Amino acid sequence: MKAEIDGDNFTLFLNGKKQGTVQDTDKKYGNSMVGVWAWETKASFDNLTVSGDGIGAATTAVNPKHKLAPTWGRVRQD
Repeated sequence: MKAEIDGDNFTLFLNGKKQGTVQDTDKKYGNSMVGVWAWETKASFDNLTVSGDGIGAATTAVNPKHKLAPTWGRVRQD
């Protein structure tokens, strides 16, 4: 899966084939935010890469310490 973003235009690809282009005319998506999600299914995401002009190489994975999921998992173990 690949998304190319140019200003308010999003072009989406799956297995190298263009699926379509949409425009964020309502300005719902701001700068400096990346996310992945799934709807009505189980999913996992691995090897996410963000690249482009102005993106530093010093990006790191999110540290889960003190986040809701691991904390709730520890609570449920007791």
